Amino acid sequence: MHTPIDPNYPLLPSHIDVEREFVGVFGGFDRVIERAAHVVMSFLVTRGTGWESFSDEDIQRHFQLTHPREKARSRRFSYKRRLHNGGFLIINGKEITVTHELVALCFLMSKAK
Repeated sequence: MHTPIDPNYPLLPSHIDVEREFVGVFGGFDRVIERAAHVVMSFLVTRGTGWESFSDEDIQRHFQLTHPREKARSRRFSYKRRLHNGGFLIINGKEITVTHELVALCFLMSKAK
C-alpha cells in the first residue's frame, strides 16, 4: 500500500529543487516517469500550498505555462497513468495526491539548497 503524503509532513515542496531535472530518481530507466514527477513537483512548488491535493486541470495548466513549445505539439500532458501505476499518485475521483514515496525519492535526488 502506498502512503498518501500527510499535509502536515515537515518536508515541504520548497525543499525540493525543481530547477534541475530528476535524472536517476527512478533508477534512470524511465525518463517518462522522471519527467512526469518533475512536472508534478514543479507545480506543487509553484503553487506554494504544500501537499494539498490537486486536479488534472491544475497540472495541465501548469504544463502549458511551463512548456510552451510542447503545448503546440500535444494537447494534454500524460502523467497520471505512469505515476499512479508506479504508486506515486493516489487518484480519488478528480482529486490527486502525491505519495510519501514520490516525495522521498524526489527529495533525495534533488535537494534544494
